[in-house]
Amino acid sequence: MSDKGLIEEMQAELFLKRGEGWFRVLSGSMSPIIETGDRILAKKVDEINLRDIVVFRSGSIFITHRIIKIIRKDGKDMLLQRGDAGGIAALIPPESVMGKVIAVEKKGKVIRLDYGIGKSKSIILGMVNQFSYWVSIRIPTSSHRNIFFRLARKIMRYLLRCVIQI
Repeated sequence: MSDKGLIEEMQAELFLKRGEGWFRVLSGSMSPIIETGDRILAKKVDEINLRDIVVFRSGSIFITHRIIKIIRKDGKDMLLQRGDAGGIAALIPPESVMGKVIAVEKKGKVIRLDYGIGKSKSIILGMVNQFSYWVSIRIPTSSHRNIFFRLARKIMRYLLRCVIQI
């Protein structure tokens, strides 16, 4: 096992023992609420809800995405997850979820996502993510989809800068 793999396994084991842990984000898939380099605090929870931001494992990789839909497939619940910055949505089993993101540390400042204004920001971004996914599966041509997404992204960034300031 490589040093990186060993560190990831140790981090996962520590998370499972403590029930919560900090993770460094390595991609911009959850932008703008979570950016590359931010740290997130995840906590084990008994229940995952729609629009929750979760940390889950895919092989040896930890991924942080939002739950945009809960689907019943073959008699079992599956979670449809996707990053807020867009991209492809994919189904994951609930067992792969390690925990729910309850806080983000940005440039030394901790923003709680489980209550207050941080929760409001997260809910709004979750609704935007769900809506953009809904549009992406209903608009047939990619050129129309691209126009819509550019407009939606501009509106979202405007709302974030002017109204809720992340």
